[in-house]
Amino acid sequence: DAGDTGRLRSAWFGGAPVFQAQNPDLSGRPRVLRFDNSAIEIARTFDPGGREASREIDGTAPTTRIEQYTYDTIGRLEHIDLTIGATIGSSDFAYNARDRLVHEATALNADSRSVGYGYDPLTGLRTTKTETTGGATTTTGYGYYDGNRLAAVDAAAIAWDGFGRQLGGA
Repeated sequence: DAGDTGRLRSAWFGGAPVFQAQNPDLSGRPRVLRFDNSAIEIARTFDPGGREASREIDGTAPTTRIEQYTYDTIGRLEHIDLTIGATIGSSDFAYNARDRLVHEATALNADSRSVGYGYDPLTGLRTTKTETTGGATTTTGYGYYDGNRLAAVDAAAIAWDGFGRQLGGA
């Protein structure tokens, strides 16, 4: 059901709602999303720029999951705070001048994870991903053919057919 606005408001299967978008704000963004016959409910708020500012998610865990989002001055996701009962977490994101994600750091109670991304200065293609979890660091390298087609992930070569379709997994 798209209603008068052309936006999907609900989807039904076998007489039961599998998706419902309800309580729209003045811009038409649904403040409440319901899934699986209302087994899962997401209540959302939006900041003055129209970006999602928070979510309260019920039905996926015994306690409500609360997420709060903040954005940098040009609208990129900068920080997420997470609360699920006694579990506290956060994520931070940083970008380069070309608007590419260069770092993400996540903490969940005493556990932490940090991921850094390196890019080729000319093409902007990702060349490295360095992940640190629990003191262990792993770096993944990416190589490309002419035309910017992915050639390898670490030592694993990526094969392509004559139609430009990737063969196998990467």
